[in-house]
Parts: sequence; structure tokens; C-alpha cells
Amino acid sequence: AAVLAVVAVVRGHWPALDTRRLRYAVIAGLLGVSLPNLASYTALAVVPTAVVGVIAALSPVFTYAFALGLGMERPSAARVAGVLAGLGGVLWVLWPGAAMRIDGAALIALIAPALLAAGNVYRSLAWPPGLAPIGAAALVLVGQAILVLPLAAACGVIAVPGMGAAASDLPLWATGAMTAAFYLG
Repeated sequence: AAVLAVVAVVRGHWPALDTRRLRYAVIAGLLGVSLPNLASYTALAVVPTAVVGVIAALSPVFTYAFALGLGMERPSAARVAGVLAGLGGVLWVLWPGAAMRIDGAALIALIAPALLAAGNVYRSLAWPPGLAPIGAAALVLVGQAILVLPLAAACGVIAVPGMGAAASDLPLWATGAMTAAFYLG
């Protein structure tokens, strides 16, 4: 959030903070960042990591289904074939021959890609006019940090990396750097 905010300010893309943009940032952040992560972390407590990772690949399937259902897209043979190929790939990896038992608990993992898809559709429908992508990303992540950090601190589950290069801090710094690079890319 901090890196993207600095980049947005330097580029002159930090958005005006009006009601529409703030509402957009909160909803887009909840659907596209915080709630999918919460669903994934919850699923990881009961479902193998590999299953959660593979199920996450269903986000495009859900996005296309939601867009079709809302009339944002018309059925396309090529897109339907692509979605079915992706769905087939996920099912093939998760098939019982992959030595992973899938039961009702795996359904928890489906919440994350469904929320990501809802976020994709929401962003397409609610994008405020004149909002630059880097400004939107910065605003969404800053907003989610403001919402999530106090909750995480209150629950005692916040991890704050030190300024040194301790081995326990490196994954947190790497995750932050990769997230910033992802959004900047």
C-alpha cells in the first residue's frame, strides 16, 4: 500500500477522496483483497495447501459465469471452451488420483475465487470516471490496510517485519515487494 501510494503521488495519480471513490475502494478492496484472503487462510486450516492453490485458479471461471449471468458478456464458443479447459485442468489436478481427498471442507476454498470474481465484476461496473489504475490500486490497498490492521492487532495476529534482515522478516518483506511489483506490472 505504501509503495503504491508513493508511486501514485509521484505520478500525479493519487485520486481525489470523494464519497464515490472511497465507497469504490472499500468494496473493491473487500471483494478483491481482504475477504478472499480471509477465505483462503480459513480454508488452509482444513484443506491441503495444494488444493487451495489449485482452486484459486477458478477465479476466471467464476468471473465469466458472473459476467454472463449479469448480461455483461454474451456467450462465446471460444471463451466457453477456454473456461471449460481451465475447469477441466483444475478438476484433473484435484481428482482423487492426485492423492488428495476432497470433501465438504474444500468448499470453503471455493469462496476465495468466487469473491475475487465478484470483485472483478464489481470493478468493471463501478469504476469511477477519471480514476487512474495505479491510484485505484493504491487507494484500495491503503483502505484495506486501514480496515484490516486494527482488526489484526485486536486479534493478536498481526506480523510487523523488523527493519533488519532477520530470516523471519524476509517472507513478509518479499510478500510486500511482490505485491507492489504485481500491481505496478
